[in-house]
Amino acid sequence: MPTEPTGRRPGRPRAGTPRLTGEDTAAEILDAAAELFTTEGFGSVTTRRLAEAAGIRQATMYHYFPNKKAILHRLLLATVEHSLDLARELLDGVTDGSALQATGMLRQLARQDAELLFSDTWNVASLYSTPEVNDRSFTEFHQLRAELRAAYTELGRRVLGADDPLLLEVPFHIVESVVTLRSTLTITPDDVGRLTDAVAEAAVSVLRR
Repeated sequence: MPTEPTGRRPGRPRAGTPRLTGEDTAAEILDAAAELFTTEGFGSVTTRRLAEAAGIRQATMYHYFPNKKAILHRLLLATVEHSLDLARELLDGVTDGSALQATGMLRQLARQDAELLFSDTWNVASLYSTPEVNDRSFTEFHQLRAELRAAYTELGRRVLGADDPLLLEVPFHIVESVVTLRSTLTITPDDVGRLTDAVAEAAVSVLRR
């Protein structure tokens, strides 16, 4: 499990200018890692290169994270945690179990999830397919992502009013298609709102009969 980021601690020398004004050292490491991992590839980035990009000494980086995998794990967790929190809240709030209520909940979840994926500066979710992510040190990430996927399935089942395992997988994958869209198209901040709405509506519409 990755070391949790903490605030800047005194006595740790800095090698350069901070990347993020007002942010703590852990946040600067994560931001530098997100940029380098997504633009150069996880395997190509050395810890020395990462420390230089973060404007810190290599020894300082190990004060916050034990290794590169722990940094990547923390980045990946951030791509699912907020949406999973909402999914849990929505499922706990189910009252009548109606298709109408489930439809609204599924749309809300898909919209927030898509917005987060669209708004992430470095498109960190594109790192899901990184070979190292199959390592057991990423177990927590896989568990949380599986729980989020299951939440989509459960809400979808209530919308559909039936159990169709293949069809019920589609909303989750429609939302995650945002990752590919961002990798292949130029999307400006002005595009995010309408594209987010389109993705959320697509995730719901595929289950309507």
